Amino acid sequence: MLKTLHQYISNNRERSVAEALLIGYKAHLDKTLMNAYSNTGVIHIIAISGLHLGMIYSLLFLLFKPFARFRQLKFVRTFCILFFLWGFALLTGAGASVLRAAVMFSFLLLGEQQNRPHHQLNSLAGSAFCLLIFKPAFLWDIGFQLSYAAVLGILFFSRPIEKSLYLKNKFLQLGWQMCSITLAAQMLTLPLLLYYFHSFPNLFLIANWIAVPISGLILYLLLALLLIAPFSFIAIPLGGCIDWLLLQLNQLIEKTASLPFALTEYIQINAWQMLLIFVCLILLYQWLLHKNKQYFFLAAGSFLLILGIHSIDCLNYSRQKKLIVYHAPKLSAMDIMEGLGHQFVGDSAVVFNPVLMNQVVKPGRTLYRAGKPIQPVSVELKKPFIISSNKVVLVTGPQLPFPDLSTIPNLHLIIVTDGYAVPLKAIAKYFPASLLVFDSSNPLWKIQKWKKEAERLHLRHYSVPEKGAFEYNL
Repeated sequence: MLKTLHQYISNNRERSVAEALLIGYKAHLDKTLMNAYSNTGVIHIIAISGLHLGMIYSLLFLLFKPFARFRQLKFVRTFCILFFLWGFALLTGAGASVLRAAVMFSFLLLGEQQNRPHHQLNSLAGSAFCLLIFKPAFLWDIGFQLSYAAVLGILFFSRPIEKSLYLKNKFLQLGWQMCSITLAAQMLTLPLLLYYFHSFPNLFLIANWIAVPISGLILYLLLALLLIAPFSFIAIPLGGCIDWLLLQLNQLIEKTASLPFALTEYIQINAWQMLLIFVCLILLYQWLLHKNKQYFFLAAGSFLLILGIHSIDCLNYSRQKKLIVYHAPKLSAMDIMEGLGHQFVGDSAVVFNPVLMNQVVKPGRTLYRAGKPIQPVSVELKKPFIISSNKVVLVTGPQLPFPDLSTIPNLHLIIVTDGYAVPLKAIAKYFPASLLVFDSSNPLWKIQKWKKEAERLHLRHYSVPEKGAFEYNL
């Protein structure tokens, strides 16, 4: 399959998306592009999920529909659809969400084969039971949780949302139906997304409304490409068409992700807040269903409790003064956090690299609720020093002037960057109680050399590349 895609889809970037979309192969996928898909709320397109299996099930159901007319061929139809569904599920790595869809569709087909009535909630519960018997650890798998939350949201909320707006135009009604399904899926996945990923894609509805149909068309065309691959005179133009569609899809996602209001970041909720959001949503659903005011007041109470916990957390973090030295490979990256804000100190290459920002810097800012860029008030940044009311930090580097240590009254922390050779003997003489921090911009061989000398001089030290990010209260 990979060889076929390489033969007929010329652009590497578009081909990597085709590989992820068709069989979940992500080895060639560009991380910046994947980050754009994540920020727009359409990462499920390139992460094999129940959506893909649902598309394939719809196609197989349509192809084998003529078999349903003959009782003798009904079993053959069921067997063939199950064979292809489970073959695809295993081919793509048998992730939790794909297995959930495969088991659900299996229950649906086997029930139809035996003329049993189909109940969606029973099938969903049955699939969860079977998967957890097979692998109990799935219960803590994020894909498993999100998959079942999305399907439950669709089953409970899609019809009420769709009925809330009636449109006479059939095309508009179809578009609203798609939007209602997307909104419903988001309802019960929202608490999990906020808890695990600490961000919310504000344009998820628009992005899904456009990207899901296009990705569905691309998936069907990719399947067709595999079938006609031996006939190059047809496969070449089809591959070109897929390449162009993928290019348009990628450009659309990247432009959407680049909008300043596309993503709300630095959302920090604890497990209790996540559970309270679930309780609030369930109570609101009961209120809409039964029109009982008691459910509404209970939902309002849950919401106020969530706000109360959030306010207490913000109040606690508003008094913090902290320095974090991040582990950004071969680069220097630090945050001075004061209250609910931060000031970045380090290489600009970190700021302009979305992958490093997401993986290295943003988790710390999210944890301490310091997502807002500010100019610190009680912490002074006076190169090469970072000075607070209680602590003095010296940052060394080739571009920073190294002071005369004999003239400094106090020094608590020394951060060594960019392989700068600090005078360890002078430090041991004037500030033997200070702590040396070697950040990630230093080569490891130099850090090992400095550590041996520091130990000989009885100086405390910390290596960020070896031990991870360093935190220090200012």
